[in-house]
Amino acid sequence: MSTNTVVYEATLSCSSPLFTLLMAAQKGDLGACKSMLDNLAATVTLGRPDNDEASEQEEVSIAGSMLVAAAGAGQLHIVQYITEEAKLSKKWDDFPIPKRHHTGLHRMPKLTDMTRNGIVVPIFHAACAGHMPVCLYLIDQTKKSKRHALKRQAMIGAAIGGHLQVCMCLVAWGITLHDIMDTSALVYAARNGHASICEYFVTTLGLPAEHLRESRVLLHAAKGHQVDVCLFLLRRVLTEADLRHTIAEAERCRDNEALSDEERRECLEAWNCLVDVARLSLG
Repeated sequence: MSTNTVVYEATLSCSSPLFTLLMAAQKGDLGACKSMLDNLAATVTLGRPDNDEASEQEEVSIAGSMLVAAAGAGQLHIVQYITEEAKLSKKWDDFPIPKRHHTGLHRMPKLTDMTRNGIVVPIFHAACAGHMPVCLYLIDQTKKSKRHALKRQAMIGAAIGGHLQVCMCLVAWGITLHDIMDTSALVYAARNGHASICEYFVTTLGLPAEHLRESRVLLHAAKGHQVDVCLFLLRRVLTEADLRHTIAEAERCRDNEALSDEERRECLEAWNCLVDVARLSLG
């Protein structure tokens, strides 16, 4: 079984050593982290709360979980300890991304064409929380051949978390318009209601209107019930015809009995949002 950095918080007792270690990592208590690491095994096996079979288990890397917690909290000195002094990051090779972030963000990206280097998940959480120094450090610690893929992962995190300055820095560090389109960063920003990032991608960087249509960004924004983002897209790039087409698509999805109840409910919410947008934009 592959070791990974995913921590399923619902399975952790507040009195468990792993929970205590992660809290210490988030708070930046290096002394406590060092002390507890000496008394913990390399991995721990936890049940997965999102699976119906209570018997299914997941092996979780103690050090990996600690690195994710520290990176997401911006504790650079803890991240440095793990990757340099403890040398624990060298043992990792496979890190699936959790389905849902603790802040309740709508959607998380899948680890598809991204590198499976051991720092992928930590940099995602660091960027999602807007911790630029941690992102820069993790990129610098990665092999040159894998750095660009890491920057792409950080762009997704920054787009989801709504951190415009991180997005701008990543562009300055070599992220291209093609990378932004290929990673669906605009879709993640739109779905989570980050109009300033959408404006940066569309207006400053010049994402083409055809990409917005192909990525169905208006529908994704509506699924997140992001009225302001929908209005921005319609005022700057998309047309009334795009709005009507997207409303029809949401209606077809809403009425499609072949889809799950959750998918149909999501489309109903999108349809309701788009109707509100039409009322505001068309009068």
